[in-house]
Amino acid sequence: MKYTIAIALFIAPFYMVLSSMPAHAAWTAHKFKDDFTGAVVWNAMGDEVSPESPLDFPYRGTAAHIVIGKQNGELFAAIVFNGSINIVGGSYGVYTGAVAYKVDAIIDGDRETITMYQTNSENDTLRIRYVDWFINKVRNNDTIKIRLQWYGNGGVVFLFHTDGAKKAIGQFID
Repeated sequence: MKYTIAIALFIAPFYMVLSSMPAHAAWTAHKFKDDFTGAVVWNAMGDEVSPESPLDFPYRGTAAHIVIGKQNGELFAAIVFNGSINIVGGSYGVYTGAVAYKVDAIIDGDRETITMYQTNSENDTLRIRYVDWFINKVRNNDTIKIRLQWYGNGGVVFLFHTDGAKKAIGQFID
């Protein structure tokens, strides 16, 4: 009994701190300058999230985050993973040297389809095809849930929170 009380008193402060923290933090924006070309690159990104159900080996520990950016006046949007991805069901050649995917999404409760593509040189990134449309969705909604058809794992769902995205993206997009 004495030990139970001691353990509870030790753990309670940590629980109070963790329970007062938000479930997800706001987005952040970063500005970089290429030392060789002088080009300025902006990007804003949300928290890294894990899939709703863990993936099988060798993809255990997979996580992703949404990145919105601007380089040389061009906007880009992508889902960037912390390792190689193995998505199935794409169409090769729709975009030169890339595989295109039609991805099921739920954006603030509304069903959508997002066209994404993966180039040969980016095995950890799914780029968004309709960048302006996607940026608008990220800026003006609270959540984006996507389902990817992952080799050997079936439909894998990622839920991204967009709290603070509007402010972070607004630092480089009007």
